[in-house]
Amino acid sequence: PYAAQPPAPAATAKPAQAPLLRVVRQVGHADKIWVVRFSHDGKYVATGSADRSFKVWDVATKQLLLTYDRNEDHVTAFDLLPNENAALIGTRLGELYLLNLVTGERRTLEEKSDFMGVIVVSADGKRAISGARGSAKVWDLASGQAMTVLDLKGKPVAGAGFTPRGPVVTVKTKQGVEVLAVETGKRLYNYVLPKGMVETAVISHDGSRLIIGNFAPYTIELFDTSHYKKTAALPGQHYE
Repeated sequence: PYAAQPPAPAATAKPAQAPLLRVVRQVGHADKIWVVRFSHDGKYVATGSADRSFKVWDVATKQLLLTYDRNEDHVTAFDLLPNENAALIGTRLGELYLLNLVTGERRTLEEKSDFMGVIVVSADGKRAISGARGSAKVWDLASGQAMTVLDLKGKPVAGAGFTPRGPVVTVKTKQGVEVLAVETGKRLYNYVLPKGMVETAVISHDGSRLIIGNFAPYTIELFDTSHYKKTAALPGQHYE
């Protein structure tokens, strides 16, 4: 039923074919990861490390897209701009700079100051909040100038965000955490934890929620930032 086949040609060297299964090794960081953040649209995730590098990954494909390793010290804070073509990056030495992710151009906003712990860019990409040890600033990204400087009197910054009531920072206290308006210094909310310790207090990317994580009693609590009313409490687990 098959047609006659022509005689086989003389054996020749064949090009190597790609295997059906391949192992692809992703090159990650070589030291402690200080910070992980999603892009505003959730398509990308970026990481900053003690190995002095900043990396951007594609969430859908799990592929590493970019590595920037020309930092003098640990990358401890950053945020991606909404257009995803730039990132505002801070280091352990307190440097703050705007990095163009397409051209690699770097524009310094602040020279060495103090440990940069928090950076948040507004949803329109025009302003940013930076939080270092003992101070918080609101920046105009077009001019690269600090619009507001708030002295936190040595209190450590836990989080920051642009909320319906303006730019805020969260700072840890001995009893819990305070939410402060950066532009006025006014205390908007005082969270007191009778027992245990607040581990973290962050503002959601859209500025609508405050999330507080506690160490012993191991709970996560969510608040509406319009009036700082608790909206949910998530119990945790304690392993002896």
